[in-house]
Amino acid sequence: MAEKIIIDNPINSTADLVTSREKTRAGFISLELEKNYLAVPYVEEAKALKALTGKVKYPSDLLTVSDLGAGLLTASGLSDKSLNYLTEDDKTNAIKGLIEEFLEPAGDSFIDELIYRYLLIKGDALGGKARNLAGSLGERKFLRSLLSVFSISGVE
Repeated sequence: MAEKIIIDNPINSTADLVTSREKTRAGFISLELEKNYLAVPYVEEAKALKALTGKVKYPSDLLTVSDLGAGLLTASGLSDKSLNYLTEDDKTNAIKGLIEEFLEPAGDSFIDELIYRYLLIKGDALGGKARNLAGSLGERKFLRSLLSVFSISGVE
């Protein structure tokens, strides 16, 4: 039978549950660093997309480069999940809409416009991962603390 755990500093009021400014700051900085690590693949994908579009002279020529399909779909605003519900015609129409409404009006800067739109959509995905990360990091930290208290107190 486990003995009662004696806590030297019990919680006496709600103020005891408030995280200090320094710990809050450290948490934000830690999360920022993790988000930057999560962003690396998206930045690399954008660089690859830019390299693949480098020889294209006109926005309409993007439709002729088969390796650009996934990048164009993302830049058009479609999420990976949405692609499961769309036909090939739907996907082609989305890309044509991107080209006609946004890339052609950008003129000579159409490749930059494409990359910015790609990164905006991927940034939304990154935001979702970051929110999940914050919860996971908090849960992990709490469980480590709880397991440490149990271990030191001899609780199996």
